[in-house]
Amino acid sequence: MLNDELDGAFIYGPVEHPDIAHVAAFRDELVLISEPGAGSLEDCLAKPMLFFDVGCSHRARAERFLSESGHPSGPVMEFGTFEVILRGVSEGLGVSMLPKSSIAEAAEAGRIATHRLPDGYRDLHIWFVHRREPVCSSALTAFIAMLDADAATNSAT
Repeated sequence: MLNDELDGAFIYGPVEHPDIAHVAAFRDELVLISEPGAGSLEDCLAKPMLFFDVGCSHRARAERFLSESGHPSGPVMEFGTFEVILRGVSEGLGVSMLPKSSIAEAAEAGRIATHRLPDGYRDLHIWFVHRREPVCSSALTAFIAMLDADAATNSAT
């Protein structure tokens, strides 16, 4: 965005930068996923973790959860695509932590099981960030206004 290659992007958590503005977009829930019938959350934490490469925000949160809850960090397998991680989990290769909205279809089809994480680890706040400019395109301005209105409606309910 700072190089004018993107008008905006959805990210986890706001960015504090003088040239970037942000607006709350929506919320999601981070869940631990496993193969069906894998047992409890505690049972699953002993299995290898399947993640994207280093730098993935879900991986950082998983590592914090394991450390703060006293679970030893087990083997980590890194993959390049969401589909490979989901397939590996469904086949019993290990477990992962992903947003609930992204795995809903696989969970509903019974290909994976979901496990709720404790408070402090499960809430995901997704923000829309854009370059702070005195004038934005009419489309970007309307999109930001829609997000603001939606955030106001959701906070009132």
